[in-house]
This record gives sequence, structure tokens and C-alpha cells, in this order.
Amino acid sequence: MTYKLGDVVKLKSGGPAMTVVSEAGNDNKIDCQWFNEDRSRYELANGRFDPSALTETPSVAAK
Repeated sequence: MTYKLGDVVKLKSGGPAMTVVSEAGNDNKIDCQWFNEDRSRYELANGRFDPSALTETPSVAAK
């Protein structure tokens, strides 16, 4: 599957909703960002994933 900037994805194995922040480049990896909750604080996290490990999820509107 091809993901584009702004898509909301999750790992097929589970975990938080993540936002695609860069499309697959030469290494075919997708850069994603998400927030980890730690003691009532949110910390921005990021990672690079193979597209085959991701699945698209519905966007979550801000409350």
C-alpha cells in the first residue's frame, strides 16, 4: 500500500495511531510521528517503518 503525508496509520501488531510525516524514499521506509502519554504528559515520538508493517486507520478528530 502507498501512504501519503498526513495519513493516520497503526502498526499491524498494534500500538498508537501515528501520522505519516514523510513518504517512502529510496529505502522504502515511512517516517511516522505519534504521542506517548507518560504520567499525564505527552511526548512526541517518531520512527521509520516498512509499509508492509502498517495499516491505515480512520483519522481521529481533536476534542
